[in-house]
Amino acid sequence: MKKILINTNNIEYGPFNTVESTSYGYLCDGAEYHTHVTGTVTVSEVADDYETPSQKATYNECQKELRAEAYKEETDELFFQYQRGDITQQDWLDAVADIKQRYPYKV
Repeated sequence: MKKILINTNNIEYGPFNTVESTSYGYLCDGAEYHTHVTGTVTVSEVADDYETPSQKATYNECQKELRAEAYKEETDELFFQYQRGDITQQDWLDAVADIKQRYPYKV
């Protein structure tokens, strides 16, 4: 199970499995937790492989742009060659799969 913690002014509270912002502070693992320190409250990683949904979305958007550029440079011409019968469909599909492997999305 992935765990996250609340970090405020370099003081760590947690780890918690779930954290939701409320008008009074944070709801952590179902219990209300009030922050009594000044400054910005951020959610930090504990598990190395934990990423917030917004981090994943940003990463995936970047991968999408990299894929689009690679498709344009590497596979568009192959598609037309396939359409003309100059190469096999598999040649084109292999090139597309290679790009997807180089620039994977996170789920």
